[in-house]
Amino acid sequence: MISISDNISSARKSIVNYLLIGINIAVFIWEVELDINGQLSDVINDGGIVLARISTVTTDAFTGGNPAAWIAWVIISSSLLSGMFLHSSFSHIVGNLLFLFVFGKNVENLLVNGKFLVFYLLCGVLTGIVQILAQPTLAMPLIGANSAIAGIL
Repeated sequence: MISISDNISSARKSIVNYLLIGINIAVFIWEVELDINGQLSDVINDGGIVLARISTVTTDAFTGGNPAAWIAWVIISSSLLSGMFLHSSFSHIVGNLLFLFVFGKNVENLLVNGKFLVFYLLCGVLTGIVQILAQPTLAMPLIGANSAIAGIL
């Protein structure tokens, strides 16, 4: 059984929750357009979380002493954020956004707008970091808001 609503009333409007849903939908529409033009795989490889790439550049930045490695680390580590907004299929985004819609508004009501956004992003980033520690050689890009949604749940 999949929840499509709840009976908990909210004192505030879920502005950030709806904003996150809107951003995810807009990015997915962009992904569909890229797929039609044959450019989606490049965006997924660059914007998705590639654990092997992040672990390699992290090692270079922290042990090599090379300033360019730090710049590369910042750029490549930004995929921990961008990967949360990319989705692989229609069912992937619908599942994520359904759970965000149902449960996100209650969490946002508890945390208030700004703290909810920080919590959402922090859940996604921390899950990416744990994934890097667990599988540092994985070369397949990880995408989706699954980690942030799991944190909200």
